[in-house]
Formats: sequence, C-alpha cells, structure tokens
Amino acid sequence: MRAAAIIITIFGAFAIASADFPVNPGFEDDGGWHALASEIPVNLDGQHAAAGKRCLNLQGWVASEPTTIPTGGWLKITLAAQPVGGQHCAANLAIAFVTRDDQTPRPQLIITPTMMGRGGWRTVRAEVFAATSEELRLAIGTVPPSDDAAWLVDQIRVETARLPAWTSVNDTATEALPEGWEPDGLLDARERIIAGQAELVLDIGGLEVTMPKEISQPRGTREGLRIVVANRSGVAKTMTVTVQGPAGMSVPPRTVPIRPAGTMSFGMSAQSPRLGGHWIRVQLRVGEETKAAPVRVENLAAYPAPGVAWTAQTPTAEEIAAVLALGIGLHEIVSAPATVPGGTQLIGLIPQPWSAETV
Repeated sequence: MRAAAIIITIFGAFAIASADFPVNPGFEDDGGWHALASEIPVNLDGQHAAAGKRCLNLQGWVASEPTTIPTGGWLKITLAAQPVGGQHCAANLAIAFVTRDDQTPRPQLIITPTMMGRGGWRTVRAEVFAATSEELRLAIGTVPPSDDAAWLVDQIRVETARLPAWTSVNDTATEALPEGWEPDGLLDARERIIAGQAELVLDIGGLEVTMPKEISQPRGTREGLRIVVANRSGVAKTMTVTVQGPAGMSVPPRTVPIRPAGTMSFGMSAQSPRLGGHWIRVQLRVGEETKAAPVRVENLAAYPAPGVAWTAQTPTAEEIAAVLALGIGLHEIVSAPATVPGGTQLIGLIPQPWSAETV
C-alpha cells in the first residue's frame, strides 16, 4: 500500500545510530517490543498492515529493546501510521526516547489525528534528540492512553539525522558602536505617539517602518525589537535590517521580503550580553536607500545566566578583579568562605558594580 507523507522537522546535528535499531521494525514477529508504563499489552494486527503481514495496534505505550551500543544525538525517525477512526480518534500519537523500562515516557513529539488527513496510512518523518546511551529505547504511545482509542503503526526506521553543512550568510560581523555612543537626535526617524507610547517612524523606499523608541526585556529574549512595515504600493520590495550595539553584541543582518499593498510585523534581536541600558542603531536598506533610527534598550536580569562560583574558599581581590574584567555582565557572584562546608553558598543578585565588599 502506498503511503502519503507528512514531514515534521526539528533541526539537529551529529548523531550515532545502529542499523539494527529498533529490532523487529515491521512487527512481523512477537519480539522486540514490550508494554511500557501501562497495563495494556502489545497488540499486533494481522489485517491492516501498511506492508508485510502485521502491524502494531497501539494503545498506551510500547518500547523497543535497548540498542546495546551507544546511540543518541539527533535521530531521524520514519514510520507509517494511521489513527483508528481517522480524525475522530480520541488519542494522539506520541514519540519519545527512554533508557529504562520503568520510566514513564515524556512525549518529545505529538502527532494529532487531524495532522494525518482523512484516513489511510501516512508516512511520518521527524528528527528527535536523544541523550547518548547504550540503554536507549524508542517509545511510541497514545496520549491519553485509552481502551477506546488506538493508532496503527508499522515500518519503523531510526537513522542518523544528516543535515546539510551550515553556511554563514553573513561573513562580515556587524561593527560595534563606539564605547558610550549616543545618537544625534532621532537620526533619520520621526517620533509619533500612539496610545501614549512613543514610536519611531521611517519612510524609506515607499515603505513606512515603525519601531518602539525604547524597549525593556529580560536578557536572553530573542526578537525583542518589534518592527512593523507598511507597503502602500502595489510592488513587492525587500528590506534589510542591520542592528549595531555595544561591544560584545552580535546580531546578524536580516533581509525580509515585503509583500505589496500590505502590512507585516517581525522581530529583531536587540540583546547585549550586558545588563542595564544601552543604545542600538537600527539601519534599514531598501534598494540603494538607507536610513537609521536609535532605540534605547534596557536588559533585565533573567535566568539561566552566566555566573561565577567559589564554593571552597573566599575569592581574593585579584580573582574578583579578573571576573569583573571579563565584561560579560554576570548576574551573580556566588561565594562560600573556607570555613563553611563545601557546597554551602551565599547566593544573591548583585547589581553592578561589584567589589570585594559586596562579596
């Protein structure tokens, strides 16, 4: 039977996989699979296989036998599946990797009946990450488990995820702004007040581009600068956005297609590794025309975050000076005096600047 395909892609990298994993991928005999975290037994169907003589009638969770050799990384999973009852099936298909038979699987991928179309076998392809282990097992299940809802599964294959080589689209790093840079007014922008909030407006190449005058965001937030572009013409255009910030800040330029006679919104990173406030210079290019606007950014403390810990001794003044010289905006300094048992820590968010006294 020919299977249509749905493709679910999660980008990954290097992986290690065995050609014999999983054992009995087509469920042609009774070996290779067992019930996992469920009282529902493994049920094989001899009437509706996608290929061969049998398939798995899945209710609850089942797991493969362990790999026995180190296996892990980003792995490509291919399987044939169909929900019993089509889109009216009351359960979803879940995929996960586990390392113990007594481990309750945590779904890493969930496929709903509506994703599978109107019925019949479909081929599902996905890339899922697994921590490398000699005890790795592939787990597939229905969530929520039910005696009244099932999926048919067949022809499972697990292999190394092979991705094309990454090629940089920006060979030249964006130049950092000079230390202490402040803008000369609004540069090429004009200010507009909407609902009590100030925004910057630039008219460039027949486009009206707006962005906030200032933003406040937790460090680590991506696409914190929201840019709105209105194209009043009937001609599609392309706009390139470049963000400059203080030293240590790196944001790749982004080129965005702008559809004709429409409005679109997208996000740009405005992150510096340092806490506190700083300026960024946002430059727009449409064709040969360029314009720029200044945006004030406030980076707030957030976790996870870089930090330094001394758990066996109190840091010396030289050690603290070395940490401060890193210039990476550490959120906290953790210190435990030598008289305190190892692992006991004094923890606190310490605002800049730091000194031996604050520690």
